[in-house]
Parts: sequence; C-alpha cells; structure tokens
Amino acid sequence: MEVEIRELTSEDFDNEKLIQGLLDMEVVGYKTSQSLKEIFEKRKVNTDTHIAIVDGTIVGIMSLMIHYSFTGRNLGVPMDVYVSPKYRKQGIAKRFIDILILVDRSKVWRIFGPVAKDLVSLYEKGGFSRKDVVYMERKITF
Repeated sequence: MEVEIRELTSEDFDNEKLIQGLLDMEVVGYKTSQSLKEIFEKRKVNTDTHIAIVDGTIVGIMSLMIHYSFTGRNLGVPMDVYVSPKYRKQGIAKRFIDILILVDRSKVWRIFGPVAKDLVSLYEKGGFSRKDVVYMERKITF
C-alpha cells in the first residue's frame, strides 16, 4: 500500500473522491465539501493541515494549530490527528508525528497539547515527553 502524506490545499476541495474520505471520517462534523472548505479557509491562517492519501482518498488527517504569542515563543498544538480504522497500524500516525518533529523552529518554540492515552507511547517514540498538566474543560451549550 502506497501512502502519500502532504499538506491539504484549497484546491483539494474540488476533488470529490479525495474529500469523500475526509467526509466519511467519524470525527468530522461536516457533511459537505463546501462546509469543510469554509472551515479550512478560516483555519489556514494559523493551522498547518496534513493529509494521508491512499488510492486517491484521504485516510488520515493531522493539523498543527499555532498560537502566536507577543513573547515570540509561539506554541504549536497538534489537533485533529486521526487515521481511518482500516488504515491504522500501517505507520501513518508515526509519519504525522515525524512532521511535527520537523516543524520550522522559527514558527514554533514548543509543541504541546492533549494526547489520547492510546497514543502516548507513539508520541514518546517521536521524542515527546509527558508533562504533569491538568486540562480543564467547559462545554458551551446554546
């Protein structure tokens, strides 16, 4: 199986077959390529998004959101890291972690964020270390 990993672009949303894989992911809350493109356009100013492609369809996604700071010590936060179940255990998530390691240090001082328990060892293998942090959450309801 050949897997292509690359950045997601605005033009990708014109390719129905490619985007269908993204629409089919259980973590994606949008149902049309147009709604996905609108979110992508809003985010791309401060978020780098990479995709994994197999046979012309997206099978994985990983974004790095950059919090720009007045101190110049910008923080990168991995988000939306997801690989479709059929394609797990094939090294795709590892390749996404490798991309995080190679982030341009002039853009980001540190990469930090929440990680699902089952992915901790993968991040540790990629050179990340655990920190003693408490995450607080408040869901917004309307």
